[in-house]
Amino acid sequence: MDVLQRQVDEYENEIRALKDFKSPKRGAVNNRTPRRSLTSVNDMSSSQRNLGDDSQGSAYVLEAALFRPALQQAIREAARWKTSSTLTMLSSLPPLPAISSNQFQTNLSSSRFQELNEISHLSLALSAFRLEKASVSLVDLTKQGVPPRMQLRNLNARKAAASERLETIMLRCRGQLCT
Repeated sequence: MDVLQRQVDEYENEIRALKDFKSPKRGAVNNRTPRRSLTSVNDMSSSQRNLGDDSQGSAYVLEAALFRPALQQAIREAARWKTSSTLTMLSSLPPLPAISSNQFQTNLSSSRFQELNEISHLSLALSAFRLEKASVSLVDLTKQGVPPRMQLRNLNARKAAASERLETIMLRCRGQLCT
């Protein structure tokens, strides 16, 4: 019964010390930290387990610090090996067979080849038209050889020519699709 009463007193003192704690400067009055007494075998084994975890944790940290450079080196070597093996495999591949336009034309029917040819012409004309439409050109007033009105006519003529070329190819493609 006496032991139990001492433990109760220690717990009450601990609680009072925690409630009255103001700042670390007060340590001169009470240098001693309250100590918790062990009440059972389970408490003792858990405190020993915590000590074991702490030492094992520091062992893990030490092991990681020792093996980190080796691991980084292994990762670099693996990346270097992967790069060199990929390069070797790509260089050992046979080249792709080149298809000439004659072979391409014989493999396709003449009407299908004509359609593809018209589509490629349409794509080129459309790109040229967009480029001409998006380009900004200014008339150079300081140019002595060509009058400014002539320069403006040339700019407008280029835009009109690109537009006309696009229209004629579009009409040809519509004619191909309609027939």
